[in-house]
Amino acid sequence: MEDAEASTLSNITNFGPFQLIATKRLLLRDQQPVTIGSRALDILILLVEHSGSVVTRRKIIDHVWPDLTVEDANLRVHIASLRKALGDGLNGARYVTNVTGRGYCFVAPLSTPRGTTSDVAASPAPTTTTSVRGPRLPSRLARIIGRDGAISALTELVLSKRFVTVMGSGGMGKTTVAVISSHELLEAFDQAVFFIDFATIADESLVANAILSVVGVRPNSSDFLSDVVDAFLHRRVLLVLDNCEHVVNSVASVAERLFADTPGVHLLTTSREALRVEGEFVYILQPLDNPPDHGEMTVANVNTYSAVQLFMERAAASGYDTALAEGDVRTIVQLCRSLDGIPLAIELAASRMGTYGMAGTADLLDHNLRWQLRGRRNALPRHQTLEAMHDWSFNLLSNREREVLANLSVFRGHFPIDAARSVAGRSDLDFPEIDRALASLVDKSLLATSIADGTTHFRLPETTRVYALMKLDECEDKYGAAKRHARYYLNLVNMPRAPSPKGNKTSWSGLHIGNIRAALEWCFSHRGDVDAGIELAARATPILLELGLLRECEEWAERGLSILGESHLGTETELALQKSLAIASMFTRANGADVRAAIERGLSLAEDLDEREQQLDLLAGLHIFLTRLGDFHGSLQVASRFAEVANAIGGTAPIAIARWMLGTSHHLVGDHIAARDHCEAGLQLYPTSMQQRFDVFGYDHRIRALAVLARTLWMRGLPDRAGTAACQAIAYAERLNRPADVCTALIYATTVLHWRGDEAAADSAISRLVTVASDFTLGPYHAVGLALRAEHVVLYGELEVGIELLNAAISELRTKRHNVLMGHFNAVLARAHARAGRIEIAAELLDAALDVVLQAGSTHELPDLLRSKGEMLLARGSLYIDEAEQVLLQAIRHADLQGAPSARLQAALPLAAHWLETGRRREAHDLLTSIYDEFTEGFGTVDLCRAASLLRATAHEWTVAK
Repeated sequence: MEDAEASTLSNITNFGPFQLIATKRLLLRDQQPVTIGSRALDILILLVEHSGSVVTRRKIIDHVWPDLTVEDANLRVHIASLRKALGDGLNGARYVTNVTGRGYCFVAPLSTPRGTTSDVAASPAPTTTTSVRGPRLPSRLARIIGRDGAISALTELVLSKRFVTVMGSGGMGKTTVAVISSHELLEAFDQAVFFIDFATIADESLVANAILSVVGVRPNSSDFLSDVVDAFLHRRVLLVLDNCEHVVNSVASVAERLFADTPGVHLLTTSREALRVEGEFVYILQPLDNPPDHGEMTVANVNTYSAVQLFMERAAASGYDTALAEGDVRTIVQLCRSLDGIPLAIELAASRMGTYGMAGTADLLDHNLRWQLRGRRNALPRHQTLEAMHDWSFNLLSNREREVLANLSVFRGHFPIDAARSVAGRSDLDFPEIDRALASLVDKSLLATSIADGTTHFRLPETTRVYALMKLDECEDKYGAAKRHARYYLNLVNMPRAPSPKGNKTSWSGLHIGNIRAALEWCFSHRGDVDAGIELAARATPILLELGLLRECEEWAERGLSILGESHLGTETELALQKSLAIASMFTRANGADVRAAIERGLSLAEDLDEREQQLDLLAGLHIFLTRLGDFHGSLQVASRFAEVANAIGGTAPIAIARWMLGTSHHLVGDHIAARDHCEAGLQLYPTSMQQRFDVFGYDHRIRALAVLARTLWMRGLPDRAGTAACQAIAYAERLNRPADVCTALIYATTVLHWRGDEAAADSAISRLVTVASDFTLGPYHAVGLALRAEHVVLYGELEVGIELLNAAISELRTKRHNVLMGHFNAVLARAHARAGRIEIAAELLDAALDVVLQAGSTHELPDLLRSKGEMLLARGSLYIDEAEQVLLQAIRHADLQGAPSARLQAALPLAAHWLETGRRREAHDLLTSIYDEFTEGFGTVDLCRAASLLRATAHEWTVAK
């Protein structure tokens, strides 16, 4: 239909200085043919046919590209070409306008001449003294990954800016996107597109001659530059100048002259550095998208990143026919990130997947064998290997630039300019030269810049860094850079940290940890500075704790302590190392004598040095240790000692933490009234709306308080408020995003969710707990997570599976001496055995657990264990009925003494159900009513729903009896 409409435009149509003869597909200006691409002419004919009306983009695309799928970017390219040919916008002339969100409209007045139509031949433009051939382009790749946006942007920029340089480091794919963009622009330039590759030219004086040779023009003089200008003076062409970095000065001169003197010439250049001349617009080609390095990546989302897509496609081409599995995700993420998203590096590495597989290829890269991996045979020599690619760039540097680049290889990750100056030069006198070298390395795409923590930072791409490290090994001063690097970061960690600018979310620790780690490794190496290493470890281990890198913290603290000399014994340095070791090992190991020894040695040092703040930290650590060990009464004594020191020091924060610690201990010994008072008192001083953190001994104690408050509120008969507090604890911990805090919140919140019957939420929390504990090697927390998972399984009736999981988890917790929830898990295991008919096993488990609790002087676990024992005795039959009733009544009394209506209700439910079954309806009704009436909320939770059901049954039976 649309083709038919266009064909009706058979007469000559005039607008401005133009004549359009649609039947002959000819556009004239002042009776001379206008060079215009066929697609642009199709668009013009369609728009003129609908002059004054908006023609939608969809309608234009369907008319001009029938049966093809074309993006809007292609249409914009040809609209721009059409406007260029018409001179749209020059001297006030307007022909084609864009109607935002709708399409395009032809707006110039039209007229049809009287008499016969003109019959001007569609002949070529008049010849000049030079004849330009075209086009000459390399063939385009059949498929390119991750560059659609770059190609679309380049095609538009070439038309609008005229002179564009694609800049990027070696192997980034500059030539590829330039070639494909040029193919996209063929019609816009009526095939007059020429590709000049300078890779094989070593002499800068040959640049102009190379251009003339490619376009087929013989020089008329010795001034080749003038001949180039003359060749294109009256032509509209696109010149693609590829691989310019090694002849950059001559290319810059030619490009600047062409831009100024030949208005019809458009330039697209590729280079590892900008030409820096008048008219140039630089387009920086970015690496392919890499997946983030965290534990939440899956096959589904990792495959959305272009670096992974390219890697797996090239891997398949190499013969690797295995689909990406969940177990491979972390490896593929590390592989792609180590290759910086550089397409050439990815292709070279992926080419070995068919031979070595995923793990083997990762091992090749880990051993720096990436440098010898060879690419396609028809690739340029410098693209055959990564080493050759970097040699090309390195050989173009000055001696000073080579030295600076090699020295910078000791950095890992980002580093500021003062760090670069300190490491790259041997004295302050070198700073001006170093600054010039840094600027040049940035210009040559060998050094990247970014803004972090409010200042400019540099970063060497990983492949460049490893190459430069090999070059450093060839230098005379190869150990000097590492020594200067270690000294710089020792000074840095000793300096007070300035607060980050408001709104800046960059972590100071995260920004510098890579280089701090590198400095530690050098200090403790056989060529390092051991004394500096001890001092650095003492200052760096708290940073590692802050980042949740517990294994690393433990390792560096132990290494520092193992070589501690006489000069460091009894000093703040030893204290810092002991404290870091105690914190880290508490989370990663069993709660053994070595952990307690580290805490108490640190506490002794803090007291000797009169370091009261450190005393508070270590007392908090001892409190946590005793809590995890199951010595709840001992933890209460330590909490009281903490409160005494806090009151002596003064200040709201220490007092708030003391209240939270006291609340935790009171809850664990079974005094829930005091526990709630202490937790809420501390939270009144510092509610969660306040941004201040309360980090003491690796924990944020406000999170502990929220988690304990949730359990306490449930015990106190407030199930809804308990659920809210549990969710608040999880959300607050996730916001702080520290593994130990997240695990703490999830563990105690999960117990509340179980009690409430919110099993879907509990299941989600358990999964998150197991993942975080596993990712950060938090062994005890991982075991707790598995035990909670087993409880969940038992709850849904999979008794044997749940028992097996529970046995394994309890065994691990016992090995690690992590006993804080041991009574609860033993009760769950006993109930599971009882349900499975193994009453004797259940009885043994409960008696052993009760002995432990009673020897400790009674704890919050006592009512639950007594309730479980009573249920087990009921299951044993009539011989044990009296004992079962007495044990359940004991559970109810102990829960009452602890101020725990919810625990009383849990113990009353099996007793009331038993009485109802045996005809003691009135007693069952009175028992449940006396407890149920204490509740003011939570009537949708599992225990209260069951109580309501039993009360309805007792009321019905009572009515019938009367």
